Amino acid sequence: MANMDKWKSEEMKLTPQTWFGDSAASTHMCNDDTNLYDYDVIREEIKVGSGKTIVATKIGKLKLRVKQTNGKVIMMVLTKVKFVPELWCNLFSLTAAMDKGFDLGNQGRIITVTHGSTTIGFDRIFPTSSGFIMAAEMEQMTAEGAYAVLEAGREISIAKFHEMYAHPGEAIPYNLKLQSKLEKCENCALAKSRQANISKEPVDRSEVPGEELMIDISSVKKKSAGGNKFWLQVMDNASDFIFSMFLKKKSETSAKMIALVKDLNAKGFKVKKIRCDRAGENMKFQDEAKNEGRGLTFEFTAPNTPQRNGRVKRKFATAFGRVRAMMNTARMTETMRGNLWAEAADTATKLDTALVYQRGEQSSHQKFWKREARFARHLRTFGEMAVIKVHTKIKGKLKDRGRTVMFVGYADNSSGDTYKFYDPKTKRISSSRDVSWLNKSYGDWKGIKKTNTLRLTQEILLETVHDNDITQAPTTHTNDANTTAPEPGPIPTAAAPAETATIPAVQLDSGANPQRAPQFGPTPQPATTTTARSMEPSRQISTGQMARSD
Repeated sequence: MANMDKWKSEEMKLTPQTWFGDSAASTHMCNDDTNLYDYDVIREEIKVGSGKTIVATKIGKLKLRVKQTNGKVIMMVLTKVKFVPELWCNLFSLTAAMDKGFDLGNQGRIITVTHGSTTIGFDRIFPTSSGFIMAAEMEQMTAEGAYAVLEAGREISIAKFHEMYAHPGEAIPYNLKLQSKLEKCENCALAKSRQANISKEPVDRSEVPGEELMIDISSVKKKSAGGNKFWLQVMDNASDFIFSMFLKKKSETSAKMIALVKDLNAKGFKVKKIRCDRAGENMKFQDEAKNEGRGLTFEFTAPNTPQRNGRVKRKFATAFGRVRAMMNTARMTETMRGNLWAEAADTATKLDTALVYQRGEQSSHQKFWKREARFARHLRTFGEMAVIKVHTKIKGKLKDRGRTVMFVGYADNSSGDTYKFYDPKTKRISSSRDVSWLNKSYGDWKGIKKTNTLRLTQEILLETVHDNDITQAPTTHTNDANTTAPEPGPIPTAAAPAETATIPAVQLDSGANPQRAPQFGPTPQPATTTTARSMEPSRQISTGQMARSD
């Protein structure tokens, strides 16, 4: 904050880099969409000071470089930025920044927004006929290396971060700059209690991602809401990247695996070898792959030597522990645990592939896809309650515009801020990005006490079962999450519970920008019309169309 004393409130001329601080605009607005990314096409009306109605045609994200008069240069990413071609200036929504936890202040005439050690000042003066308004110089940047959430310098509770990442191991948080002592996570302790480790025989790794796949199947006691009872995990031997698929019968393995091999080959990978045990479903997979001319070599593990395929088998123990911990944190009922185990497993897999386990290393997702996952900077806690917009063509004037749902995962093949939700009333899964978070778990929302979940945990609902039984003929598909191929993204290292950590500003891969900055952006609101006004209601620019509300 000491550098604030060196700020100079300089007068400047209007340029394309001028952004006015607006205390009444509900969203950020720009008149140049050159570098707008992850955007949606919209048509929303906005009223300006003259009474004229102009139209916003896009809404997305925008990376900016802020040049301050105190010599500082700050990189940041704005979310929910609306592109308004007819708007004569760019507007920075001060209320949107406040909605993200930034404090609004001032030093003399300079308006400031502050979060932790990051302060941005609107230090450029524009005189008007009756006073002045304040702006900042913000230059648009390309989207490469831009991240909207969990930016460098932002502080977050270690306990919360641990929950968002599906309760990873306690060794991982040492890759973060911790500000307090690590504490034991009770939900992890309940969910992951196990026998001590035994020695394992090492197995050579492949060096080419996608060349060799290791597969294994586990089952649970109860069928999911989609009728699934089996969990198929496919691990890439080179990167440890995991694909998760969910089956009604183990005999579906062959169809699922052949579809995966086809998809990977189409994306430039060359699958050559499959490592598995001699279970009936795997022998069937071998026969059908040979009949289709897939050119696959099968390496079968010998009886009573699970360590030869141990990495993928151990993933089940890790994943089931995380799934139980996730459900403990959400305080789910026994029925919900059975219905949603596949969704929880799908989410746990995605987050596991996104974790960086050692400083200087890449996540398995980055190693395999050579790209970055979209969901990684838009993390929420499994079981968190939210209200999403109801999309219907005709709405009654007195009908609710939203419904209360529970977060269960990240939508595949969608933008990073598109989430999957479970509706407790309809018992259906849907996806949405028009969401308002309630900041409470399912248990808090339903009034379920924490002690009520202890019995469910001790019963070990999600008991893994490995066997070699030959099952029935294959069926078609499931209603649960299918192949998990998380969309690429750079992931900060994970954490076990403690108080607070600061996300370090480090370059995670060659395509990332080492300078990262805080997110600014409003909580999504299902509105079709937006109004904005100048930051000081009593003062307006004498010329132009400064956006304001009537």
